[in-house]
Amino acid sequence: MTFAEGTVNAPLPPTIWIEKLFARFRAIYGNRMNQVWGETPKSDLAATWMEALAEIPIERIRAGIMQVPIVYPIWPPTLGEFLALCKPLVVPAAHRPLLPSPRDDRSIDPRVLAKIKATLAKARKRDPKAWAREILDEAARGEYRYAYGIECAKEALGLRRKEA
Repeated sequence: MTFAEGTVNAPLPPTIWIEKLFARFRAIYGNRMNQVWGETPKSDLAATWMEALAEIPIERIRAGIMQVPIVYPIWPPTLGEFLALCKPLVVPAAHRPLLPSPRDDRSIDPRVLAKIKATLAKARKRDPKAWAREILDEAARGEYRYAYGIECAKEALGLRRKEA
């Protein structure tokens, strides 16, 4: 039985699965397999991996195998690293959406839209130089005393003399 033909809840992965897994590792990593596991007896290695993979569903093992050359392109993964590849991907809370998706514009209450439109209309009608007129009015009444502010207001309104 191979990974592709395996059942989801097999009590222990058959030895052939582990042999095929290590054959795939040898095909990907070549001699680096010997450098990583060197003198470790193959039977001990296979028994350890079989025991560790026994509780993992076959779909997750397949997902781990597919990620191996991408995540570990140079050296074969250790058992712990391979088990981590077999775990389901958990999106950290910081990357989960907290707000619901925006609603369609047509679902906005028409009264709210009317208020928004009225506010925008008032803003468009507002005199952008009202601040300058206000400063000059206050200066005329003796309530505004900052010479630089008065000069800026005059310049904004085009009342400042151009110096040659």
